[in-house]
Formats: sequence, C-alpha cells, structure tokens
Amino acid sequence: MPYKIKKIFFILLFASLSSLLQSQTLTPDSAETPPVRKYDTKHIRRATIMSAALPGLGQIYNKKYFKPVIIYTLFGGLGYFFYTNNQEYQFYRSIVRIKSGLDPGPDLYPQYDINQVQLLKLQYKKYRDMSAVGIGLVYLLNIIDANVDGHLKTFDVSDNLTMRWEPTAIFTNGGNVAYALNFNITIKTKTKKCFKNPF
Repeated sequence: MPYKIKKIFFILLFASLSSLLQSQTLTPDSAETPPVRKYDTKHIRRATIMSAALPGLGQIYNKKYFKPVIIYTLFGGLGYFFYTNNQEYQFYRSIVRIKSGLDPGPDLYPQYDINQVQLLKLQYKKYRDMSAVGIGLVYLLNIIDANVDGHLKTFDVSDNLTMRWEPTAIFTNGGNVAYALNFNITIKTKTKKCFKNPF
C-alpha cells in the first residue's frame, strides 16, 4: 500500500511541476521579432589581438571590467611563486655545486649529504617550472576568453529562441514508473508572405 501512495505522490508532483513550468514559458510575439544580429568579425578579431598584445585589454574592450582584475591576480600569484621557487632553486643549486667541489665557499648544510640537497634543488625546480606553465596557461586562457566574449557579445538572445523543460512519467509494460526530464529547444524563424491579399 505505501508503494502505491508513493507512486501517486510522485505522479502528482511531476504533473504539478509540469503545469507550473508550462505556465512560466514565454511565447514570443510573432508581430515583433527583433532582427537577428550577425557576428561582428572585426570586433572579435580586435578583442583577440588586444588580449594577445596586453592581457586583459580585450576583456576591457568587451566591457568585462572585472576580468582583468582576475587575470592580473593570477599573474601576480603565479609570478610570485615563480620568483620564490627560482630563488630557492638557485640557492640549493649553489649548495650542490659547493658540496661537489665545483664552486668554492662554505658548506651551509653540513648535516645534509649531496643527494638530499639535490632532491631539494629538483623539488624547487619542479615548482618553478609549474609556475611558468601556469603563467603560460593564464595567458592563453586570457586570449581564448576575449575571443569567446567577442562571439557572445553578438549572440542572438531574441525571443526566436525558446527553451522548455518539464518532468515526465513513463509507464513501462511491467507496471513500473520511470521518471524522466523532457527538454525542448525551439528555434522559430520569421515567415514571409508570398503574396498580398488585394481585398
């Protein structure tokens, strides 16, 4: 008995959600359809070149003023990690050269052997290289972001595009109920009249 009540409850829940979502879907007014905007290739190209020349400039050109702050925060953090890890790498590199007898100087870490110092040197070298790769990735993502923003700036968001989703219940042959989500995308085009009514 509780299973049937649960089944009826879910059917009523999905039916009420479906009716609620259908009442909230917007129907476009066919009398007033705004013109579809086309891609402005000059704008897209200009934003991409500006971001390649100076990171963040393409985002400013696309009027996304918060993005250069994020870009330069990432550059600053990765640059700091690159600098500090490079300093540590150079320091332990000099210690390895002193321990191996290639450079003169006092041994600052007599308690460590050359293999342990070599391990520290390689660890900081790895961190430095990862920071350099991160700087390169932020630079590339900055260019890609400016290009994508340029495309989205001229993207068609008129009422000709509608999207609707609604829950559905599917009854199987064995008497079981499967719940699913129905998803519809509609693209409506404006129809032209071929002739005028003379009357």
